[in-house]
Amino acid sequence: MSENGTGFEIGVHDQWVSPSGKGATLSLRKIQWPKVRQGDTDTGEATSDILHMGWSWISGTPIITVWLMGLDIATLNLPHDRKLEMQFALGMRTDF
Repeated sequence: MSENGTGFEIGVHDQWVSPSGKGATLSLRKIQWPKVRQGDTDTGEATSDILHMGWSWISGTPIITVWLMGLDIATLNLPHDRKLEMQFALGMRTDF
């Protein structure tokens, strides 16, 4: 890939009041790469699309821990090939 990629991201985030402490994010990121290399070969330009879905919820009163879960689905569209990647993540954030 090249560090000269440009693009945009469209997303929404919602934090529920009832049940309290739960939220969700949905976003789509589109990036145009003007110059892509695979090994020593220049393959030309490419595009990538990333769909991100995330969820969060809290535990503890007062709020001590925020639990995070995410799913990313990414495609890389090369001139003569297409790559697909899926990533699932689970994490937590806490404050001391």
